[in-house]
Amino acid sequence: MSDRELIGTYPFEIDVRVPIQLGRESISSSVIAFSELVKNSYDADAEKVLIKFVGTESKSPIIIIEDNGNGMMQDALLKNWLVIGTRNKHGGNASQKKGRAITGEKGLGRLGIDRLCKKLVLQTKTEQMDELLELHVEWGRYEEENLSLSDIKHDVFRVKRSVKTESQFVFCDAKPFGTRMILHELKDTWNQALIDELNKELSLLVSPFGGVNDFKVQLEVEGNASILADPLNMLKAAHWVLNAELDERGIATATLSSELYNESIDMPSAHWKDWIKGRAEVPRCGPIRFKMYYIPAISEVLRSLDFRKKDWKAFMDRNQGVRIYRDQFRVKPYGDPTGKGDWLDLGIRSSASPGGIVQGGWKVNAYQVAGAVFVSRSKNSALEDQTNREGLLEGPAFYDLQAAILKFIQFFESEAHKSAKRRKPEDQKVELKAKVDDSTKRTKQFLDEATKLKESIEHVSSDDERKRVAVDLGNKISEASKALDETVQHANDYEEVLEQEYDALDAEKNTLSNLASLGILTVAFSHEALEHCNLAATNAIRLRRNYEDGLFELLSGSKEKFLSNIDIIQNSTAYVRNFSKFALGNVRPDKRKRKDVHLNSVIRKVCSALQQSLDEKNITLDLAGVPDRIAPIRVFEIDWESILINLITNSIHALKPRIGKENRIIRIHLNETDSQVNLHFSDSGCGIEVGSEESIFEPNYSTRRDLKGKVVGTGMGLSIVKTFVEEHSDGQIKVVSPGCLSGAEFQLSIPRSDIRKGGKDE
Repeated sequence: MSDRELIGTYPFEIDVRVPIQLGRESISSSVIAFSELVKNSYDADAEKVLIKFVGTESKSPIIIIEDNGNGMMQDALLKNWLVIGTRNKHGGNASQKKGRAITGEKGLGRLGIDRLCKKLVLQTKTEQMDELLELHVEWGRYEEENLSLSDIKHDVFRVKRSVKTESQFVFCDAKPFGTRMILHELKDTWNQALIDELNKELSLLVSPFGGVNDFKVQLEVEGNASILADPLNMLKAAHWVLNAELDERGIATATLSSELYNESIDMPSAHWKDWIKGRAEVPRCGPIRFKMYYIPAISEVLRSLDFRKKDWKAFMDRNQGVRIYRDQFRVKPYGDPTGKGDWLDLGIRSSASPGGIVQGGWKVNAYQVAGAVFVSRSKNSALEDQTNREGLLEGPAFYDLQAAILKFIQFFESEAHKSAKRRKPEDQKVELKAKVDDSTKRTKQFLDEATKLKESIEHVSSDDERKRVAVDLGNKISEASKALDETVQHANDYEEVLEQEYDALDAEKNTLSNLASLGILTVAFSHEALEHCNLAATNAIRLRRNYEDGLFELLSGSKEKFLSNIDIIQNSTAYVRNFSKFALGNVRPDKRKRKDVHLNSVIRKVCSALQQSLDEKNITLDLAGVPDRIAPIRVFEIDWESILINLITNSIHALKPRIGKENRIIRIHLNETDSQVNLHFSDSGCGIEVGSEESIFEPNYSTRRDLKGKVVGTGMGLSIVKTFVEEHSDGQIKVVSPGCLSGAEFQLSIPRSDIRKGGKDE
């Protein structure tokens, strides 16, 4: 006999408040609610959505949202629209007529109407129907207590065509089918400021760069249609246009073009695993398209297209940043000017490297670009929505998306910087200075001639002659005024160039100051670390001796662990002590003088200081190719210690992603010819990212990324290495990837000291 008795079988009951929780309490703003409704119209193959504000100054204003989409038959209204979480859009189905990708699949968007009003009247009609369906919903009924969801009933009417109802049968653009929602008892006070905000958001709801030409949203206030701003005119002022794609195979391609500079640059195509190191084998975000316009506020370019600075500002206030569009509809808040909208941290990147485009390490700011990322539900299923419809869930797929877009932007920044350097801003400065001098000279000349004409009038007796001189005087004054305007324009342009130059010099000064401060801090830390390491090492030795002399006893079985821990303390303090001594040795005056240096000695000294750290990371240091004797080079010894430390540090990072502990190798090979000393530095790490072989030497360019795909590290290491090799040592450096050990390989060549000409002992 069983000790359990079945009472019955029962379903989950759904409380009447569920529509409120999924509607008004899950949607943060009225603008989001409108966007959800507009998406429903798009899914219904509408070509136009009209949002009308009626009686805004009255006590009972209403909002009418109507489209010329497919409309709904009775079965669709009852079994789809009135079913919460319906699956009719689930699974990436296409729309009925136009084959559009369905933008909504959760079946919850219509509940957002509760965020806007207390009462809804919905009218809908298909092309085949002779009658109109009308649904009435009172949202306040969902606030009643002790009811289940199925207890709330809504009236549905069939409306026949008549003289009285004729207007109800006409939808957007006089189409005889579509859907209309009439919102009564509005919950917001729709003043002009709120309407303007809605207008702004709706203008960005569908990407202006996405090629959607058969769908538009129009706002109408008291019968006056609001024209949404057309961004395409200002796009003509773009200096650069970036078109990029990460396809379904994980192949990244990009083209950077400029009509202004008559240039087009292709990024070498690369597979994801070679393009961005240290992540999954394939992009978890799925395929993406990316388009970005770079539109800086350069007066001369704007004037050439009849734009003013205030036109640029108005455009950028609305369009700045990089937005995300899924199936052509915007995903908020990405691209908003504040807060989470700068999801790529373009502002932070730019503030960390504030120089102009000509300066190495330049980073673009969000207010200089207008861009869009295109994804879809069907191909980017891992990019899931947050429950509040504001943003995507931040996980591996989203972080891969971030990493990809930032890598494309790095390509743009690098190539735009190179192009700016090729255009020689110094020549531009000289040219603008000449223009200022010329227009100033012409202004003075016209004014002098006008003064002479003014004086000559007093000596003219004939009225006709006086009139002729007066006309000439007016022409000269007009010419002087135009020349003065040119002078002001050229002076402003000249001031912009000088300001960019000043910013670059100021940024360079700050970088050098920071490096100097870092050096001082390193010396101070090394002094303190050396003292405390000696103290820790002495006490570790004393502790071991006291134990061995029997001054204290250990619990049974803990002897080996105790002695092992003592060994770790001694080894760790020895490493810090050796490295501190090495750092302190760098501040000796002789290190800062150019002299004959034997690279083999420098290599062995640096590697000795780092050997313990490499051993702990199971990295083999192969110095078999470093001979006992080598021709000297005339350089700063401290430079070459820094070069080697940077290369080894980068190799340690590159060896981290490799699975297992085998074949983790750093190899240094040194040889000489009749004219130079050659150093080959290679590792078995992950190698250099495809397309970054030149960019890695630029200031502030880094390929190190955190788990979220954002670049970390200063990006200064290899830039400093290149400077020390090429500018301080008259040498050359290049990178090969993959190298002889399958990772990165750096090849350095430096003139022998008996060949090199010049070079002061500094």
